[in-house]
Amino acid sequence: MLVINGNKLRPVAVKSYYDWLHDCVRTNKPWDVLVREILTSTGSSATNGGHQLFRGQPKRRKI
Repeated sequence: MLVINGNKLRPVAVKSYYDWLHDCVRTNKPWDVLVREILTSTGSSATNGGHQLFRGQPKRRKI
């Protein structure tokens, strides 16, 4: 569920995301806080790991 496509992001962005996710697991961050950080993330993709989840997803097709 929290896997990103490394082919669509710069290597520094992928590292930022996985470092952020690893830190969330290591510190036992509650799921609600983790999801809130993903949904409200802003800033640089190089420094804000939670920001990567949406950027690495395929675009939705209009129906």
